[in-house]
Amino acid sequence: MLVLGLGYLQNLWYQTRESEKTLMTQKKQTFRLWLKNLAPGTQYYWGEGTMYEVGTVLVSYFNQICLKTSGFDKADFSWVPQANLIQDHELLIYFLQSSKDSIVAGQTNQALGQAGATFPTSNGVISEVYLKVNEGDAQFGRLVANAAFHELMHNKLDAYISGGVVRDIHTLGGGGLAVGTPLSNALRPSPQNIQLMANALAKSHPQYKVDLSRASPYP
Repeated sequence: MLVLGLGYLQNLWYQTRESEKTLMTQKKQTFRLWLKNLAPGTQYYWGEGTMYEVGTVLVSYFNQICLKTSGFDKADFSWVPQANLIQDHELLIYFLQSSKDSIVAGQTNQALGQAGATFPTSNGVISEVYLKVNEGDAQFGRLVANAAFHELMHNKLDAYISGGVVRDIHTLGGGGLAVGTPLSNALRPSPQNIQLMANALAKSHPQYKVDLSRASPYP
C-alpha cells in the first residue's frame, strides 16, 4: 500500500489549486470591439442612443461567441478606439454615412457592399458600415448592428490576403447573419455563425488603424 506524507499531499493540493486559478484567469479575458464613428449625427437616426444600442447588440452577439471559447468569457465595446490599445486578435470597424465615404474604396477597385465592406490590406484589414442606406428601418440600431456583425464575420473568417478560415461566408458561413444582402433587423447569428467565430476569435488578424487619427464628427 502506498503511503503519502502529509507534506506531499498539501503540496499536491496547492499545485492543483494554482492550476485551477490559472485556468480561471485564462477564461476571464474580455474580447474588445472597437467602434470608430466617422458619420455626422442626424435628428432621427444617428445619435448617442443609437450608438449605444449598436454596441450593446454587438456585445450580446459576441458574448454568445465568447462562451464557446476557452480564452474569453465576455465581450465589451468602445466608441473611443486608441491604436495602441487594440490587440491583434481584436476587431475594429468604421461607421460611415455612406459608401461615398468609403475607406475600402481607397484601397481597391472591387465593388462595395450595399451596407458595408471589408477588405484586407498590408496595413491591416478594414471593416466599414454605411448608415444612410439603413435609414427608414423601424429598428435602425439593430439593423446597423447586424450589418456590422456581418462585416466582422468577413473580417475574422474570409478577409485575408492569403488563405482564410473559410473561402466565403456568404456560402460557407452558416446562414444567419453571414448571408448576403439584404440583411434585416429580424436576423440573428445562427449557431454555425457563433461556432465559426468562436473558432477564430483568438486568431491574430491586425486591423487597419490608419483612419483612427481622423476626428469623429459626432458626438
